Amino acid sequence: MLILKLITTKQLYGKGNYLMKYQAIFVALIVFFAFSGSAWSLDVEVSKSGTVKTIQQAIDQIGVQGGTITITDSGVYEETVWIGDEMERSGQPITITSPFSGDARPVISPLDALGPFVEAQRADRKAGVAIFTDGCVLSNVILEGNPDANGQTGNGSCAMFVHADNVIIDNVLVRPRAGTVGETNYPNSAIFFAQEGAGESARPGGRNCDNCIVRNCDFIGVATDGQTEPSNEGTGYLISKENGQFATFLRTDHFTNNDSQMVDITVENCTFRYSYDAGIFFSNRAGGAGRVTLNVRDCFFDAHGKFQIGMRGCWLNVDRCIFSRACQGPHGDGENAAIRIQEQNGRIPDADISNSLFVNCGSGYSQRAYYGGVNNHNGGTVNVNHCTFDLCLSGVTLNSPRAESVLNVSNCIFNRIGYNAAPASYFDGLPPTDEDPFVLWYSPNFQTGTQISAVFNNFRDTGIGELNVTNCIVYDIAEEDSGEYLPGDPPLGTRLAAGEVTMTGVTRAEPIFVNMDYTAEHPYELAAGSPGIDQAVAALPAAGDLDLDRTPRVVGSVADMGAQEFGSITSIREWSVY
Repeated sequence: MLILKLITTKQLYGKGNYLMKYQAIFVALIVFFAFSGSAWSLDVEVSKSGTVKTIQQAIDQIGVQGGTITITDSGVYEETVWIGDEMERSGQPITITSPFSGDARPVISPLDALGPFVEAQRADRKAGVAIFTDGCVLSNVILEGNPDANGQTGNGSCAMFVHADNVIIDNVLVRPRAGTVGETNYPNSAIFFAQEGAGESARPGGRNCDNCIVRNCDFIGVATDGQTEPSNEGTGYLISKENGQFATFLRTDHFTNNDSQMVDITVENCTFRYSYDAGIFFSNRAGGAGRVTLNVRDCFFDAHGKFQIGMRGCWLNVDRCIFSRACQGPHGDGENAAIRIQEQNGRIPDADISNSLFVNCGSGYSQRAYYGGVNNHNGGTVNVNHCTFDLCLSGVTLNSPRAESVLNVSNCIFNRIGYNAAPASYFDGLPPTDEDPFVLWYSPNFQTGTQISAVFNNFRDTGIGELNVTNCIVYDIAEEDSGEYLPGDPPLGTRLAAGEVTMTGVTRAEPIFVNMDYTAEHPYELAAGSPGIDQAVAALPAAGDLDLDRTPRVVGSVADMGAQEFGSITSIREWSVY
């Protein structure tokens, strides 16, 4: 239509008016190309009672032009969803959304699984939803993983496979499908972020999930008809393949092999609850160029069998997050903690962690007493600044360092280290009772040589790597052992420092909190008279503009120690709620 109109326009002008003629052609071409792009996208409504009754039907109608699919009812859509071309980058973005929130959101619950996706890393993954077109958006829906759907082993509850750049996942609840307890043969990740090119043959310039964003989402590893909390009748989310059906919530397994492969993924304002295994697990198996970086802000992690964020060969930035009940299961992995950093294939990553809270991390059934808040297993430089740690078996750990491994801790508060409190601890296979509120640092389940619990833990004391502590408050160490530290000696209690630790300005005093409840509106807010008020020093990562509550980080001229700022403007953290 536009081409025909262009010809007609040319005929309207006389032979002598060449300037006006060419101006008309130029304007018409601009209009043509503008509407040939995203402005010509299509909008399609989907409902069980409408003309278009399935999401995939709407996707096929829109095709490569792109557009918006609005689900106008709160129905359950038991279908697989596929957007784009697995083999090549093509098509305009498609948005799938609804006008609903909370439980009224439509449910995408595939009865089958797509894949395996042969031109991706990893090719063995399957999923109910697959996105191959850059810039797509999924929002305002509930997404369910169906364990080994329709007898196809291998998807293991995986809800979504993302194989594109600039994808946004917003206000989505991700959970296992009800009625599937015990049906998972090999649990996989809720969402897998893939890379173009199978195995180690990652394609330069290919789709690798760069600039993907997950925000305002809730992840829960137990279906609505499953048991979440451990009890004397069952161990809840800690039973793999039963109540716990996601091995991890978010996963990458990249091979970046050239400088063009710089991958940044952001997760913000999300909750991650009840994983029998781990939370977010990013890995980069290539030892050469390129990089994978994860940015996590304003998120809440609770009740995980292993770590809550694990980076293997990937860089990490964490700000304003809460970590509670990490390492609760009977797993003996050497690297675990709420946050763990480690090298992979010679790729040594760094991490910055700030303005965050760690509570009840490590338990009496987790087999290694050095599990706790942060573990620089054998990564590069890990900076921990303005954080608060309470009821963790260990505070921070330099576990199996390389020569490049440095753990810098500053402006932090450590309280009740060496303890765990109910209901976090899973002690000797039985949950603690209210009559036994504390489980101490020691358990007969711990592996030989790993019983050392400490606020600042370098228990292997190999002589390489650095653990540097500056300007921190420490209070109430469980059965404190203040004798000389000798590796291999039987432990007598939790230590302030185990192994070589450089400490400058460590204050032994009660931090004085308004509350010690990580579910409170202002968790671990400092009270008047706290020795941490106005006592911070300059350190990395920089404190930033906001504290844990997302209120001003500095009130007055100097920031406070710990995750919260005393006297900051009142706000209530708006966690997304399952």
